[in-house]
Amino acid sequence: MAQKRRCKVFLDSNVLLSGIFPDKGAPRIILDLLTLDLPLLRGATGQYNLMEVERNLKKKMPQAIPIYQKYLPKLRLEIVAMPSKETISGMAGVIAEKDVPVLVRQWHAGHSI
Repeated sequence: MAQKRRCKVFLDSNVLLSGIFPDKGAPRIILDLLTLDLPLLRGATGQYNLMEVERNLKKKMPQAIPIYQKYLPKLRLEIVAMPSKETISGMAGVIAEKDVPVLVRQWHAGHSI
């Protein structure tokens, strides 16, 4: 019997914010699927992404923080640590500076999507 591969989905800050609050759209569907705890699907995000989401919520929608805090654990996300400064600096000039921490974490964590 063939072993089934688990699909790991890396969620950036935009997907988290866009999926938590509207009740429709692709980001919301992804988050809803993750809450089902399906055996072949796992989600992850970076510590940097969570910091970015929380910073944006505090600045633009502080009333939504309790909703975010209640919903986030239901996603059962793997939280990927910040990459080292050496790793980030090695990517300088290759991609947009603000995207380096996100892409490096995704790459090192071995995510499918």
